[in-house]
Amino acid sequence: MAERVRQAITAVTIHGLAQSEHATASIGVTAGDHDDPQELAERPRSAMFEAQEFGANRVVLDGAV
Repeated sequence: MAERVRQAITAVTIHGLAQSEHATASIGVTAGDHDDPQELAERPRSAMFEAQEFGANRVVLDGAV
């Protein structure tokens, strides 16, 4: 699902700049039982930062799943 969202975002062309550009998306995903709301928010956030570190425009699954 996250990969389909990323692909849809990258299909968008942004006009109005010196040249047309395509949007990119770095998406972090987590799954499983997370009783702690803070943990539920932090894990995909960390995965998103990892996606950005590896060159952006990708989906990264939280390694703790």
